[in-house]
Amino acid sequence: MVLVLNGKNDVRDLINTNIDQAGVGTGTGTAPTENDTGLNSNTNLGTTDTILSTTNSTSDKTVKFEYTLPSTEANGNSFTEFGLSNSTTSNLFNRQTFVAVSKTSSVEFSILTICEIE
Repeated sequence: MVLVLNGKNDVRDLINTNIDQAGVGTGTGTAPTENDTGLNSNTNLGTTDTILSTTNSTSDKTVKFEYTLPSTEANGNSFTEFGLSNSTTSNLFNRQTFVAVSKTSSVEFSILTICEIE
């Protein structure tokens, strides 16, 4: 079976319309797995407030989510994880861990997630 371009773009659109929330966390511990249902320690989660700014864009077979946490928010935390999810179902789409980033007023936190349908 070959999933044709229109089919891939339909899958892309389903993903794009179902992800409307993102968050960063301070959890330490486990690496991401396909069985994750949330962040270990969610610190900042939102949809359209000033804490969270997401920009979605699409092209053939691709959707991009850009998360921005401005310098004025969530200072004093050391972030170690990030995830995209659906605000209605709370279903987690992805979880990413990284070396701790100390958030201060001189730091604007930005994460770009690219999902390509192959």
